[in-house]
Amino acid sequence: MNVLKILIIENELLVALDIRVTLESAGHSVTGIARDAKEAQRLVRDDPPDLAIVDITLDKRDKSGIEIMQILLTQHWMPFIYLTSHDDDITMEKASATQPSAYLLKPYRPEELLIQIKLAHSNFTRLTSPSQYSPSDSLFLPFDNGHEQVSAKNILFLEAKGSCVNVHMLGYKKPRMIGMTLGNLAQHFPTLNFFRLSRSLFINLDHLKRIERTTIQLGEERLAVDISEANRKELLKRIRVVRTK
Repeated sequence: MNVLKILIIENELLVALDIRVTLESAGHSVTGIARDAKEAQRLVRDDPPDLAIVDITLDKRDKSGIEIMQILLTQHWMPFIYLTSHDDDITMEKASATQPSAYLLKPYRPEELLIQIKLAHSNFTRLTSPSQYSPSDSLFLPFDNGHEQVSAKNILFLEAKGSCVNVHMLGYKKPRMIGMTLGNLAQHFPTLNFFRLSRSLFINLDHLKRIERTTIQLGEERLAVDISEANRKELLKRIRVVRTK
């Protein structure tokens, strides 16, 4: 079993402690319990977790769990699970826009939570781990009321635009749009040489030409990017960087 560092974002202390007992009994470690956005940001900065468990409804005077995750994902890219008592359509629609790994309702069953944690981390690792192209790395993407065969090697990057994705490809002056979230589309690239650079960018490392502090170049396209320090370190692990000191 993979031992994970897990952050709990929950304003009800008894519930948070109960989750902590469940996690630690299974061998995981808890990096901390955050009750608001400021505390969550500090905990992620001090000890970046492998995964977060997030209550959606926190103190009404502060941000919701959904809003907190929107902030944290720009700071540190990680899988996360919503654990909440709300199952209304509006809440679920807002939550799904942040692309959680799972959405569990309270009261939760400890064994179900542990299974979802295992699946969330496994899927996240599969999507972000190095891999090589195989000869049949083509996908049939949903373009223009049909499905069109596209070689993944010709995709520069995927860019989230709300609930849609812009697919930037070699040979096309403008991106082509697909009506699905980036998280859902990225799941179809498990064996390809792609990297989740940020919440909104999924890039093809074979086309990465240049990295600067606030920009990257993919093919002939230069992009302004806001890369978290954790994601920058992970990216540098994936490519061969020659350092001067």
